[in-house]
Order: sequence, then C-alpha cells, then structure tokens
Amino acid sequence: MVTIFAHRLLEEDLRNYVSDSCDRLEFRQIKDPRWFFPKIRARLLRCMGEWSRYALEMDKRPIIQKKYMVRDRASHPFAYFANKVGAKILLILRKVPYEVDFIRRFIFFIPLQRNFGDLDCLLVASVDHPQDRRALYRCRTGGIPVVLLVHSWDNLTSHGFFSAPPDRLLVWNEFMKEDAIKFHEFPEEKIDIVGAPFLERYKYYMPLTDRQRLCERLNISEQKKIITYACNADWCIPDEREFLAKLLEEIQQDRFGAVVLVVRLHPTELRCQEYPSYFSVYQDHIFFDYADAGFSAANPESAGSGRAIRDFVELMQYSDVVINFASTISLDAVFFDTPAICPIFNLLLSEDAWNSARAVHVDSDHFVRVIDSGAVSTPENWEELRAAILQSIHSPDTRKVERKRLTSRMFPDVPTSTLIRESIDRVIRQRA
Repeated sequence: MVTIFAHRLLEEDLRNYVSDSCDRLEFRQIKDPRWFFPKIRARLLRCMGEWSRYALEMDKRPIIQKKYMVRDRASHPFAYFANKVGAKILLILRKVPYEVDFIRRFIFFIPLQRNFGDLDCLLVASVDHPQDRRALYRCRTGGIPVVLLVHSWDNLTSHGFFSAPPDRLLVWNEFMKEDAIKFHEFPEEKIDIVGAPFLERYKYYMPLTDRQRLCERLNISEQKKIITYACNADWCIPDEREFLAKLLEEIQQDRFGAVVLVVRLHPTELRCQEYPSYFSVYQDHIFFDYADAGFSAANPESAGSGRAIRDFVELMQYSDVVINFASTISLDAVFFDTPAICPIFNLLLSEDAWNSARAVHVDSDHFVRVIDSGAVSTPENWEELRAAILQSIHSPDTRKVERKRLTSRMFPDVPTSTLIRESIDRVIRQRA
C-alpha cells in the first residue's frame, strides 16, 4: 500500500493503520519524466480543480459553492466564465467511459508502472490536492484499488467532484456520509464511517496538558480568565481587525472582569503578521498564539509538530470561551467541552454580502448543522455577543448537553485506526 501524502495524519499514525497482512507502507512522491512539461500540466491540474468545483455547483447546487462562484464572478469575471465552460465540459466527460476520455487521461496522466506498478492499494488522503486527484484517477483507470479518506468536514460540499470514484470512501460521520450520497451519488455500501483521524492525536495529548504551562507559555496570569479568538481568512471575515479592536476596548474597560484575550493567528494570512504591532497599545490585555504551518487547511504534507499539537490542545482545553467565525476550531472547542461563540454579524460588512458572517454560518450546507445543534452561541449583534461571553465565563455548563450531543454526532467514538485498517484490508482482499 502506498499513500502520496500523509495530509493531517502523522506518518507513525498511518503506519499503525496498516495490518500485519500488508507487506509495507510507503510514502512516495510521483515521479514524472523530464519531458512531462510540469508547469503546463500544473496549470491544467489547477484548471481541472476549478472546473470540478463549478461542476459540483452546476449539477448538485451545494449552497456554499454557490457563494464562492458569486465571489469569483465579482472579482475575476473572465476566469468565472471560463470555468463555467470548463465545468460543462467536465460534466460531459464524467459520463464518458475512461477508455475514450482523452482529456482527463492526458491531464491526470502518471506513468503507472514506474510509480504504482507494485501496489496492492493506494490510500488517498485528500479529495482536492492536485497530486492526489491525479493518483486517484490514474490508479482507478489502471485497475489499482484506491481508498479515499475525506480529510475535513466541508470537503464534500465545497471541493468539487472526485476525479474518479474510489473503491471505498472513508468519512468522519453520518453527516458526511449523507453529503457523499447526496452530492456525489456515491454508493452507500462503499462508504465507511471511521471517525476523525486527527482526534487520535488530540486524545493522546489531552492527559499531558497543563494550565500552568499554558499560562507560562503565553505569559498570562493564572488568575485571569481566557477568551480565545481564532483568526480567519481575509476573504471570510474582512472586518476582523475592527472586531478585535472593539473587543479589546471592552476588555480594557473591564466589561468581562479579569480576562485576557488570546488571539490564535491564522498560519497563512498575511494580515495576521501585522496584528502584534497593530494591537501593541493593548499589550496588557492581548496575547498571541502562533499556529504551526501544519494547521493550515491548504497544507497537505504536514500534520504539525507534536509540540504544536499539544499546545493547541492545551489552549482549547483551558480557554474559558472560544470565539470563531467559521472554521473547524469551533468544532475543536465543542469537542473539548469549551464554550464556543460563532457571531453571525459583521461590524462593517453588509448582511447581504456573499461572505457575511450570517451567510457563512447560516446559509451553508455543513456549518448550519453546528448552528442547529445549539452547541454554540450565535449572537446577532454586539450586545448579544457581550452577553454570550459573560454567560460562557460565569456559566460554562449552559450548553454542555448540546456540546456533548454534537460531539457524538460529529466525532463518533470509534476505533479510527482499526476501522481505516479494516477498510484497506477489505479492498486488498477483494482484489485478491
């Protein structure tokens, strides 16, 4: 068995997923011949990725993907119309047998014997990374079994169609299984619910965390309550800086008592690099937590260092409340039974904007499940936000039952490693 990228799984974890019946587990880079025109093919792969996203919206109409297309039409109209044409072509190609699908065979081509000729099975750990899409398509057309692990909860609604249908699809939970059936018409009998693999790392570090160490690392007084704010991408919350400034003003005025604000900086957003100097006037009230590059959603090669994961787990466990607009960190907080707040208002952005907080949270296919669960607070204005923060600090058990219920549905308590291994073994046995 070979996997191209470990994605958010550490290599030693993946090795544990493989049973003794598998001779070896290898991590390989795809070897292309020199005449392969890598720059041209890379552009074609990016185009195919965009066509796939547009095709999913045009065919299945996921709400979140429609918002991305509205953004593209306003910011890059030529690319928008070109991608719509490409999506129509792709929808036709999806109905064409592999043998005569010369366009995708050319774009996704990999020398099969040179790279995968000795494989029993390929494990693909993302649905959208260009190299994973190539490997999935080439192995399926070449008769090599493929197991596809969907690495995040929104991928089935926002990252386009699969480049080819895998032999087995591994998802976290029933929600994602429903998405696979609804948006990808994937056979239910070929879907395995395996839980969220990254939680095995979290669970490993949970007993090793310590609040005193967290306070020492961030230079925070142990007597202070901790409000953690997780930064978002610029396109998602364009008025984030103004939001933080207003929150710091209220903290400085003791609206929430003896508290500090810990800002967990986004690992790839350039504006976050300016925050330490921009908010230096509040240096007694604000502290910064720097995310490891492995926490970036766009980083498929790394899961982050062990220390970085432990630090993150520690922050989630010992924060008194976590504020986040739209990312998986809201789920992380719920998993650690930490009160979470997801504001559904903006300070500067119109509610009708495609990327307003309300649009991102309420008008989405995946995040609406979190909202509907009642596990997180969803203030619609600043007064409600202030009340939600005070409630989280002084009555942290208010939504405890709802958090526990959502955790059980989003992160089923199952032996993830064992289930992944069994899915791989099942595919290998079927081939034999």
